[in-house]
Amino acid sequence: MKNSIIFPVFLSAVSVFCDLPFPGRGVNLGDWLEAPKNENWGVSIDSVDFVNIAQKGFNNIRIPARFSDYVTNEKRVSPEFMQKVKWAVDQTIRNKMTAIIDVHHFEGMAAEPQKYFEILKNIWEDVSQEFANYKDSSVLFELMNEPHDATTIELWNIYPDELVKIIRKTNKTRPILLGTADWGGFSMFKTLKIPEDDNLIVTLHYYNPGKFTHQGADWAEGSNAWLGTRWTQSGVQKLAMLQDFEEVYDYAKRKNLKIHIGEFGAYDKAIYDDRVLWTEYAAALCSRFGFAFSYWEYSSGFGLYDPQTKKWREELTAALFSTKEISSGDYSIGNENLVRNPNFENKAKNWTYGVWDKTGSADFEFSDGGLSINVSKIPSDVWGIQVIQEKLPLEAGKSYLLSFDAAGDSAMTLYACVETDEDYEIWGGITASVPAKNVKAVIQTEKTSRTINLIFNLGLSTGKAVLSNVSIKEIVIDAAPVSGQKLLTGLNRKIFISGNVVNAYPSAQFEVISANGKVIFSGKCGADGKAEIKNTPKGIYTVRIGNNLSLKYICK
Repeated sequence: MKNSIIFPVFLSAVSVFCDLPFPGRGVNLGDWLEAPKNENWGVSIDSVDFVNIAQKGFNNIRIPARFSDYVTNEKRVSPEFMQKVKWAVDQTIRNKMTAIIDVHHFEGMAAEPQKYFEILKNIWEDVSQEFANYKDSSVLFELMNEPHDATTIELWNIYPDELVKIIRKTNKTRPILLGTADWGGFSMFKTLKIPEDDNLIVTLHYYNPGKFTHQGADWAEGSNAWLGTRWTQSGVQKLAMLQDFEEVYDYAKRKNLKIHIGEFGAYDKAIYDDRVLWTEYAAALCSRFGFAFSYWEYSSGFGLYDPQTKKWREELTAALFSTKEISSGDYSIGNENLVRNPNFENKAKNWTYGVWDKTGSADFEFSDGGLSINVSKIPSDVWGIQVIQEKLPLEAGKSYLLSFDAAGDSAMTLYACVETDEDYEIWGGITASVPAKNVKAVIQTEKTSRTINLIFNLGLSTGKAVLSNVSIKEIVIDAAPVSGQKLLTGLNRKIFISGNVVNAYPSAQFEVISANGKVIFSGKCGADGKAEIKNTPKGIYTVRIGNNLSLKYICK
């Protein structure tokens, strides 16, 4: 059976969940206030940059700030640093955008959270007092960027409740952004315990596949070996990204949660056209599912803007506003299940299971329903309790669909993945919140001499999970992949708006559409692919070019 998924066009990200002020499309001011004290990471920001960002049509600016480097002997935020943050917030608001204040790079919390949590509480007490009189819709608070290492899943399910209570003393209804443990990614979303509060937004980061988005990044170990990795909007690539976003959307809808993608982007060592295609698809999925976002980032290694030439990278920027229809492509699923003993009818045959980390505790039992795992104590690492099938017969270069059912306790969470032995390279995985039916993850294999294993990690939470109907089948994509040289509309053109001039392709038809959907101006590009937008009142508009590309346009 062939599957074809085509999404309708959305002109802007509109939340389908709870009723909160929502920040729309935005960008991070990366490598600026997040740099360590007395260091310069090559980014300087002045008031013109805020005007620049607003004129491109962005709705929010995320301000990553390393507060922890600027605390006094009394463990309070220094007034000098607070004023820098306040200046950035005021510039954002002055240009009619929403500011997101983000506590970034708190290395003490990653190393010794019990020691440094008191400082984190003080930071939020100081920030809350400083911005208490600002409108709720103008300033949002993000508790901490990418909790990781010693700030474990378990601790991060405790700390936010205290931080929210501190903020609520002075900011009763201000929206608060809450990220996930283990570096803030999609995979740990379902492990996050949400404090009792009506004004929370979950913020997640997305950089999949990492070998593409972080190729050549000097802070990512082994990334030079990834140089040359392509992302061309092939059917499998789109299907993998679609699956990631669908999982987040479905879970958020069940829990009535609002989603903000606080970081996503591809580093400048990747082929530029591939970066455009990846960014376009990620932004289109955000639009489709009603997720706000803040692209990483404005003017550094992932940047939309070149501070040397003082010019936007127009194709990359336009990709964030594209609203063309997107499809996962036509594909079929093979019939052969490569998982042996998939329903545990033969009990432990072909499977290995156990508690490898004795700080945890679990019991295993086979029944007609599958394999039951009852976790009574969480180990110190998620891999401390596992169910494994070794030596999967997967072929390099092919793609597969992993699926399974997980019955049991509603409080139970597990992580399933396909990874290589010894070097533990993950080729695809997914977090499941029990009970779950037909959980799916796309697996994209690469050449390796290592053994390939299917692993269920159960060291995330206590509770009972019953695994059954485990399947890995080949994905066969029928549609031809898009060439990496094609941008946005499928034409090898730069499509953007500069000033009041549309830059597209010869004879391109375009319309200028108001916020209420009315066409107020239409035109046609000349032989040079350009046309001027005329007689348009001041305001924010959507310019639709051809049949499948829309850009944001501001008439000043």
